[in-house]
Amino acid sequence: MIKRRVHFFKNDEDDYGHPIEFRSYLIMSRKAEQGESANLTDGRAKVYTLSHGALPLSPEYVVAEGGAENAMALAIERLKILNDGFNHRILDNE
Repeated sequence: MIKRRVHFFKNDEDDYGHPIEFRSYLIMSRKAEQGESANLTDGRAKVYTLSHGALPLSPEYVVAEGGAENAMALAIERLKILNDGFNHRILDNE
């Protein structure tokens, strides 16, 4: 399983130097399992909102050919579109 946190933010900061507009997500990606609406060679990524004001991805999961890394990349691309106009940072979770 692959886990990444993705933060979206605007450059405007408050008095403490924190972004005024901030959206945080957790993406967990893995190989598809039998019985899911995907081929066994596909990847499946689920997106969780972690901050107030973070727009949910709809549907909350992404399926992509080629495994977990491709599903992760597709989920990140969809979040970039959803959060257009924001800067972003991607953090690997251990």
